[in-house]
Amino acid sequence: MLEGGRELPRRSKALLSAAIMGFAVFTASIGIFPIAISALAGAILMFVTGCVKFDRVGRALSGQVIVLVAASIAIGRVIDESGAAAWLGEALSLGLGMLPPALVLAAIMAFVTLLTNFASNATAATVGTPIAFSIAAQLGLPPEPLVLAVLFGCNLCYATPIAYQTNMLIMAEGNYEFVDYIRTGVPLVLIMVTALSVMLSFTYQL
Repeated sequence: MLEGGRELPRRSKALLSAAIMGFAVFTASIGIFPIAISALAGAILMFVTGCVKFDRVGRALSGQVIVLVAASIAIGRVIDESGAAAWLGEALSLGLGMLPPALVLAAIMAFVTLLTNFASNATAATVGTPIAFSIAAQLGLPPEPLVLAVLFGCNLCYATPIAYQTNMLIMAEGNYEFVDYIRTGVPLVLIMVTALSVMLSFTYQL
């Protein structure tokens, strides 16, 4: 009987915890506070009001996720500060001269998607935007669709668990592995890159 026992959720603080979470989400979504500040304030309120106990926090921490967060920061810094991202962008711009516009858009989006899934959105946007302008000038294309391709690529961050914070948050709770993100994320990325490239080509008549 002891082996079959389970801990039941405490419902006495349910409404209060829902209100705190709603407050944190609302203030971040309408821009009153940055999401880091609102999330931290919400977490502190959860502790102060007794909605969350310190012993539960210790049990909820995942060593795998902590190591993954540290590794993702290191990978992002290496890609950014070593010049690897800029070098890859220059190599990309040299190889796109003979491609049709739709494939140019797809290549830029795929490149930025690769960056954002291993570095960060900021790194991908910082590297990808000047490349988009450079390629547009070289090929005589309007820069707007290429910049939009960079923007879309920066948001296709679901092919790896280190691509975005929420990917890592659900990794431990959902008992997911790294390969699970690749298995489901890569096909979705390919679908989105293809569809968005075609839509941009038709919209801007490239």
